[in-house]
Amino acid sequence: MNSSSKRNDNIPQYSKYFRSFLPISFYPQYSSELELSDRIILPKSVLLDISRLNLPSPYLFILKPERVYRSPIYCAPLYFTSEEDIIYLPMILLKRLGFKAFKHQKHQNNLKNGIYLQSLPLKPIDPAGFSNSLWYVLPRCQKVKVFVSRTLAIERIRRGLVNYSVLKEGEDIKLMEKKLFLFI
Repeated sequence: MNSSSKRNDNIPQYSKYFRSFLPISFYPQYSSELELSDRIILPKSVLLDISRLNLPSPYLFILKPERVYRSPIYCAPLYFTSEEDIIYLPMILLKRLGFKAFKHQKHQNNLKNGIYLQSLPLKPIDPAGFSNSLWYVLPRCQKVKVFVSRTLAIERIRRGLVNYSVLKEGEDIKLMEKKLFLFI
């Protein structure tokens, strides 16, 4: 076994299964701005677990639906204040995971399929191994092409884009409350 594969075996990875997840509109301190990002609300125990693993911040995760015919989605935590074993997600993320709109009551105990929360894969920043620093395996974005249905100020688009931790080509994202979606 060579040193690079041995070093890769020691790279921390976080994973947890959640059967209970709800639209972020059910969060007790809900405001409509919480829907305008890919940020989720997790239990405090997740923060404690990932802190012990020394994952680099900002923390980035992949949500993988238990139903395998859906693509995984990228997200980041907004708060670590949800009840234990419950995740709150913006509706745009729930739809990407294949879930329809929820009724006005909490259905967290009736869900047939859950989701896996996993940290993004990590790699050493220093390939020679002189540093123990790690970073996420994601290509760095060089340019973002945005398609909108009406004219908008560039600064307004920039302010909306900073709410998203990961932009993925071909995705629609919600930018503002006035039902404006951007196509990336």
